[in-house]
Order: sequence, then C-alpha cells, then structure tokens
Amino acid sequence: MTRHNSPFVICDGKPHLVVNFDLEPVDDRPLPELLAGLLAHHDPRDILLLRPLTKREAKLLREYQSELETEAWARIVVKEEDRFRGRR
Repeated sequence: MTRHNSPFVICDGKPHLVVNFDLEPVDDRPLPELLAGLLAHHDPRDILLLRPLTKREAKLLREYQSELETEAWARIVVKEEDRFRGRR
C-alpha cells in the first residue's frame, strides 16, 4: 500500500479514496502500524477508512494525474538542459 499526503491511496494496485483524509497528517508511522495502534487504543471513528474508486472515478483520477504530471514536467523542463540539472 502506498500513501503520501493525498486523499487517494493505491492498495493492491487499485486506487482508493481516503474517506477521512485530512490535509494535515498527524502521524508518519507506516499505515499498518498506525492502524494496529488505532484499533487498540482509539475510537473506531478515528480509524483510516478506504473506499475503492469506481472504474469511472479511477479513470478520472488517472487522467488528472497524467495531466498534472505533464504540466509539472513542462514547468520543470523548460530548456533541454533542465533534463540533466535542476533550475534555480
């Protein structure tokens, strides 16, 4: 499972929405460890909840990610030299 500061997570190769996503992460421990701690010590409402995206939602997410990556690439690689070294 992969997770970064995003409302989406890939689990077993499939995208999911983090139902209780918060822009301010509260803990940097790996999710399995965090979940075990939450189950042992916290109210179930505080547990990370995931929902698999529908095929349509997953397609939309992939399209936006692709567009965003292309846009970021275009802003990073303005000149051919930028491929080999970063700009200031």
